Amino acid sequence: MSICKIEKLLVLSIALQFLYVTSLNSQIIAGHEAAASFRSIPLSAILKAKDSLHIAYGHSSHGQQIIEGVRNLDAFMTANGSPAGTYAVDFTGNAGQGVLDFRDNGDYYFVQHPPRPFPVAKDLGADWNNNLNYTAWVSDTRNYLNSHPEVNVIIWSWCSQAGYNNYDHHIEAYLDSMSALEADYPNVKFVYMTGHVDGTGLNGRLHTNNEIIRNYCINNGKILYDFEDIESWDPDGNYYGDKFVTAACNWDANGNGFTEEAREDTGDWVPPGPLNGDRNWALEWQESHTLNVDWYECKINHYHTQHLNDNLKAYAFWWLMARIAGWDGSPGVNEDKEHLPLKFSLSQNFPNPFNPKTTIRFSISEYTMVSLKIYDILGREIATLVNEPKKPGEYTVEWNGTDLSGQQVANGLYFYQLKTSNGFIFTRKMVLLK
Repeated sequence: MSICKIEKLLVLSIALQFLYVTSLNSQIIAGHEAAASFRSIPLSAILKAKDSLHIAYGHSSHGQQIIEGVRNLDAFMTANGSPAGTYAVDFTGNAGQGVLDFRDNGDYYFVQHPPRPFPVAKDLGADWNNNLNYTAWVSDTRNYLNSHPEVNVIIWSWCSQAGYNNYDHHIEAYLDSMSALEADYPNVKFVYMTGHVDGTGLNGRLHTNNEIIRNYCINNGKILYDFEDIESWDPDGNYYGDKFVTAACNWDANGNGFTEEAREDTGDWVPPGPLNGDRNWALEWQESHTLNVDWYECKINHYHTQHLNDNLKAYAFWWLMARIAGWDGSPGVNEDKEHLPLKFSLSQNFPNPFNPKTTIRFSISEYTMVSLKIYDILGREIATLVNEPKKPGEYTVEWNGTDLSGQQVANGLYFYQLKTSNGFIFTRKMVLLK
């Protein structure tokens, strides 16, 4: 055998081994790239997540950013063309059909809707009396799962404790506890979490501890919501993690080696803006983009950040839930793909010629805005049969030969055109013959 062939076989062998190891380490990492991929999630994957997932979430103020982003997302997406209720969420444990069951342990909902899912632990590092406690969340999780077997996703977030010195090995203890829970509850998906940015930069204890969590998840095929990574990037792909970025999205613009942030010890605290040479990536992005088109407002007082950061947290959350529910991450690909059209199509109407009515069929392979209109031979719009968002599927529409005012049109040649917001345009001819 030639050396060339041997080298090719060796390369193939290495590639196969790589694929095998990758399949074993099938980690799911929801970071800034997941947030950027939000709009590629197929509608069927969102629907499957709502139908199949029952989530319990323990957190304190920083973790509330996910809740606030998710809570306001559906109204924003509905205003921008999604069917109303696509991203509907219930936080109280009483979700109905077509609504994501996302049980929030925070103050916002369970003060009004007791009891809390997790009555002792506040987050991964504290109890509700604000005592440092790295183990209360474990017993709370076990107790809740034992009494609520329908819950199949558990999420806990850090507050500032992820940035504490790890001399007591609390990060390793967290990983060991998660592994033990996974072994004892094999039907539950446990979402690991990194801690929020704190202005200490890449050499700070926070980033070092997060790297321990991140590498563990990558090497062991875990599910990770990468909180730090999400708030280290703006939507345009600019990185601020090496610029002492803070939870409020301030960063060290003047290069003096630290980033200032406003105090939070008053009841009327609001998230800080740029201070003393620092800049704020979220505020600047918001100011250069359109409210309710490119970003949306959330409740941010007391939750340390800006609206855009909450938006990105919600995008990454839904991406992660779709992945947990079975989506493979490919745009337009979903668990029901064998039942859905593989492409956009517009069929010839039947019958043709017709009198007095005819049927038009078309297929949509991904969620998009759809219009189907009738034109005469001069290009004038005669009738609008469809003008709304459509999820993937096959559709049938009937035209009875009437115009926009409801009057019957004359004999002759007409055109019908299917057009979608993602660029598909197709036109066919038909003949009305009385």
